[in-house]
Amino acid sequence: GLLVRLHHGVYAVPGAPTSFEQRAAAARLAGGAGAAVSHGSAARLWGLRGATSNRIQIAVPGVTRPRLTGVVIHRSRLLQPVDIRVHQGITVTRPERTLVDVAGVVPVDVATSMLESAVHLGFTTPEHIWRYLSRYGGPGCRGAGRVRTILEARGPAAPPTESGLEDLALRTLFRYGAKPPVRQYVIRVPGRPTIKLDMAYPPPVKLALEVDSARWHSDSESYRRDRAKWNLLVALGWTLLILTDFDLHERPEQLVGDVIAAHDRLSRLAA
Repeated sequence: GLLVRLHHGVYAVPGAPTSFEQRAAAARLAGGAGAAVSHGSAARLWGLRGATSNRIQIAVPGVTRPRLTGVVIHRSRLLQPVDIRVHQGITVTRPERTLVDVAGVVPVDVATSMLESAVHLGFTTPEHIWRYLSRYGGPGCRGAGRVRTILEARGPAAPPTESGLEDLALRTLFRYGAKPPVRQYVIRVPGRPTIKLDMAYPPPVKLALEVDSARWHSDSESYRRDRAKWNLLVALGWTLLILTDFDLHERPEQLVGDVIAAHDRLSRLAA
């Protein structure tokens, strides 16, 4: 009674708060040598956008067959030490392997958001993901084809998006026929703070697209900072369109139509 049994051979101290991380670490330990938290559980531990599942998943090498209550076990002949990292004190599949694993079982928009956030958080780069695919993304590696498609669509040099709403904005623009904007476009003005735009059509068009959500931009500091940036943009001769979360969800086609119309008008003026 001095310890709480979580799995065979794995115990917790009584009174220790239960958490997703505790359950993941316990399952990994019970999985035996070479096991790692994987798939959606690994994506959640890495903090990737769209990773919200409470289900615990681990990968085990070879043909071992541990039986763990409440844990999804993936047996993998391809799980090697090179696939494993330690994050937050827990043995977990490396970001590149995690992205490939989840891409085979989640919608493509979720897989795209996870990849973008992994790059944005500095856990990996498109180059490292391509390198991983070239070595370990062959036949039998689920999700590798989808990750290749996502990488090809985004290009090697595109900056990562910084929010799920930016991901939605890009998907919406593409879906309804807008030309691809430049992500995270930077404008430097001598003597003034650097302006970073969510998306832009650079000069000579000079059309700025800012993704705006009341959830993230409602506090007074963000409100003042955004308005100062937008005022400076207009003073520099830019046209600004705000892509709100409401418009992206409730009237996406009309919103993209406004973007296309503004782009075409500014292109004609610049010609």
